[in-house]
Amino acid sequence: MGSSIPWKQFQAYFIRYGVTFRAPKGGGSHWKMFRKIGGKFRIYVIPLEHGRLVRDMYLKKARKALELTEKDGVSDVEFFDVK
Repeated sequence: MGSSIPWKQFQAYFIRYGVTFRAPKGGGSHWKMFRKIGGKFRIYVIPLEHGRLVRDMYLKKARKALELTEKDGVSDVEFFDVK
């Protein structure tokens, strides 16, 4: 099933790139992520496990959807270097 990372750590990776988060409505488990690119917002929906964990596969998918991959000019080293 893959490994998971803590929600706060996941958020820290993305916040540095202007990504904002919106909590689920009605107590669901799916958060929305927003990043403005070229004047338009990209949105990615991320499910949490047990309200506090994110599977690694969703981290990769979110990076791709929000244009934060090496192809987009953001190296893995840079992306994961949270201080």
